[in-house]
Amino acid sequence: MRKEFKRIAASAMSFCLLASAFPAAMPAQAVDYPGDSALSTVGTPFTSVKDGQKYVTCAYDYNKKQTWMLNKSKNIRVITDGKYDPSDVRKPFEPPTAENRTPLLRNSSWWNTKAEMMYNTEKVYDFYQRTLGHYNFNFSGASNPALYVFEFKNPGDARSDVWIHNSPKCADEPINFLAFGSADSTFNNMAVDLGVVGHEFTHLVAYQKVKWYPNVMDVETEAIMEAYCDILGELIEPEPDWKVGADIFKYNTQNHTKKYSLRDMKNPSATNNPQVTTQIKYYSNYTDFKNNLDWLRTEPYPYKSCYVGTTVLDRAAYLMYTAGKNAGISQTDLAKIWYYSLDNFNYYTGDATKATFLDCRAAVVKAAQNYFNNDVAKIRVIEKAFDDVKICYQTAPSQQMAANANYMADFVRAESRKLPSGRYWNTGNPDKTSEYGWLDDTSTYMLMGPTAYPDFWTCYWQYDEPYYQCAGFAKKLQVDYFGTNTFVQNSDVNYTPQIGDHLRVDQYYKGSSMNSSHSVFITGVNGSTITFADCNKDNKCGIRWALNATFTRDSSGRLSYQRDGYEWRFSWVERPLKKGDVNADGLVDSKDRTVMSNLLKGNLSNSMRDVYLRHLAADINGDGKVNSTDSTLLTQLVNNTNGARNKYGCVLY
Repeated sequence: MRKEFKRIAASAMSFCLLASAFPAAMPAQAVDYPGDSALSTVGTPFTSVKDGQKYVTCAYDYNKKQTWMLNKSKNIRVITDGKYDPSDVRKPFEPPTAENRTPLLRNSSWWNTKAEMMYNTEKVYDFYQRTLGHYNFNFSGASNPALYVFEFKNPGDARSDVWIHNSPKCADEPINFLAFGSADSTFNNMAVDLGVVGHEFTHLVAYQKVKWYPNVMDVETEAIMEAYCDILGELIEPEPDWKVGADIFKYNTQNHTKKYSLRDMKNPSATNNPQVTTQIKYYSNYTDFKNNLDWLRTEPYPYKSCYVGTTVLDRAAYLMYTAGKNAGISQTDLAKIWYYSLDNFNYYTGDATKATFLDCRAAVVKAAQNYFNNDVAKIRVIEKAFDDVKICYQTAPSQQMAANANYMADFVRAESRKLPSGRYWNTGNPDKTSEYGWLDDTSTYMLMGPTAYPDFWTCYWQYDEPYYQCAGFAKKLQVDYFGTNTFVQNSDVNYTPQIGDHLRVDQYYKGSSMNSSHSVFITGVNGSTITFADCNKDNKCGIRWALNATFTRDSSGRLSYQRDGYEWRFSWVERPLKKGDVNADGLVDSKDRTVMSNLLKGNLSNSMRDVYLRHLAADINGDGKVNSTDSTLLTQLVNNTNGARNKYGCVLY
């Protein structure tokens, strides 16, 4: 019955950008390495494929006059090549064994290629540390925290991993590594492209933060993972070209063009990869991708669902970038928002390996709200980009439909089949139940979105913490019914029940407080009788439907009812934040017209208010502005004229 709050960590490895099969790798280098302490840092020249002469940080042995491919301050080591089995493109490759992880000695025959790998890895490392504030680069948690970088003979492929698990002889310890395919007649070494290095590096960061790992996630979540790598890799580049891996193609670097790429983030359908002869559909919107997910889960060759779907989010980021310039969102700010949003997946409800594009939207928007301090114009840029690729909540009913008893009856029939009475809401997955109950079980959670108090007083703890047990179940039903996680909480003693309410009540016995509370989800109101569903009345997360109670009011007007041998007194109610509810009391009525007038006149204080949510509620037509047009629409919503309650959504997303 009680409500508690608890953060949830996501639970869940070679990561791969693109795969194709080629011969085995070069042999290891046999040298007498003097040890890190005997070496001094020195800048060493090399010739870049793209930009001519550059300098890379290396280590120098003044006694033997030898240069080693080691950045001591960052603990980045370019080492001997890995092995690859060309017989099966999906078969894992073997990184160098422990005895072959000595930094490479400078050798003129391959120096420029290895130096470019080190140079771009340093650039990405610096971006993560100096720009994004990421300081833990031991992604595997190994006793040896070095980041090992090496080449392997599979052109057009790049890998990253945190654990050597591909071969028994290599399974001696966890390591952190990046691996880049070698050059051939079509490809440069993969590390020539700074965005590709950023992509693989981001895989390590994402694993460290949210434990995303291929083959243990739903394909939709894999697409999210790949998109984060594409997007942050692109934003690391000095000037994004929004084409993944353009510089790995020799044709592009030799002719100074962007003709070919692995994925076109701006226009996915324009992706042009000369190595792929079969026409592949790269998706530009979430609706099309989701409609084909069942088919894509079989991964019919040459499709790879995580890559053909990741371009939906890639394009969303591109739209944020281009529109954001006009709205004051810099490239660096956009990179920070996407990076910070990874932390928000730690609050994902249930199993983070099954996160959807809608969860990604929620994570990024939340990061933007925090980063921009609820700057409405900038956040609207982020939201509109998601809208444009159809990553938006389409299931919200109109205000009239949500209040319709028949609509609720249909919902109850469907939801109670999925979450039936007599089962237990304790599996960790909000959409599944168990036939067994355990005392005080707390394993299923629902994430709280932004929750406003009347007049939009900010309540930060509700923004960050999930609900579980009875409150989590009531929230689950609300989210499913209304299609939102944005709510208003009101403790007005004159509360009148409505369909879809999450009602919180305090427990009394013979007039004395039991110091306990309970949550119910109201499914029907008939005079003074309410019908509701609940969970955990038995302290075992048991589910109940079709419960009835007759409510009365005390002298103050506070609602109470008798049920299960106890009296239950109104504490608070949560309702979805409606379009037009500009005073955040859970209703759209004449009081909102007064607040709208003051809002337009600039008479409302912003101190300690959630200005972002207030503007969302007031921007009824969703054009990013609050003006006289919205005031007119509010009058129509209040009076239920001109079809306003059907035309404008019941809730915000």
